[in-house]
Amino acid sequence: MLVLNTDDLPIADRAESYQSAVSANCSSSTVTFEQAGRFRAELHVFELGPARVFNIDASGNTLRRTPRMARQMNECPIVLALPIRTTNRFSWDRGEQTYGPRDLMLVDVSAPYVYGWSGEGASYAFHVDYEQLGLPMDTIRTATRVLHRSPLYTLVRDHIARVTADAATIAATPVAAQVGLASIALMRALIVSAADADAEEVRDAMHISLAARVQTYVH
Repeated sequence: MLVLNTDDLPIADRAESYQSAVSANCSSSTVTFEQAGRFRAELHVFELGPARVFNIDASGNTLRRTPRMARQMNECPIVLALPIRTTNRFSWDRGEQTYGPRDLMLVDVSAPYVYGWSGEGASYAFHVDYEQLGLPMDTIRTATRVLHRSPLYTLVRDHIARVTADAATIAATPVAAQVGLASIALMRALIVSAADADAEEVRDAMHISLAARVQTYVH
């Protein structure tokens, strides 16, 4: 579903509309623009049962989520995101990193952060509530720094890339919720395997995600 197309708005209204749309569908943040007078953006949201896809296609901008904003948020979304076309910059309390197109990011968007890109770029993201993962936050935070270490990294990255790019088609089918559930199972297995969680936790996550991993590999 299209939630914002700035081409339909006067230039003077675009900044506030973009910030409001991102805050309503991702997390509260403030935005600065590379070229405010020429800024453009499209935002789409798609429901996949217990998960959600939030895709941003926009010219250069930076989103800042302050500690004060983080303290005011009750929800805790965990996100797998893919930069599209450009290098994206992400900073948080534990460091700063750049991600190229098709690098997979794991983000706790309820925490303070700075995220953005220059030029015409995009971010496609798969959102899950923390409770849906059923994992300790320490495990998730460990995985954010070493996600590529997981043996499932490439498989899950390619799966999330397909799901987010084809979300409009998937969301319109009767199996949208099943796709969301399968993607969550893969996400959980990716996190615990990257974080070197204890053997039982890894075994459980791999067992739960087995059908989803086989289907993803076959596709």
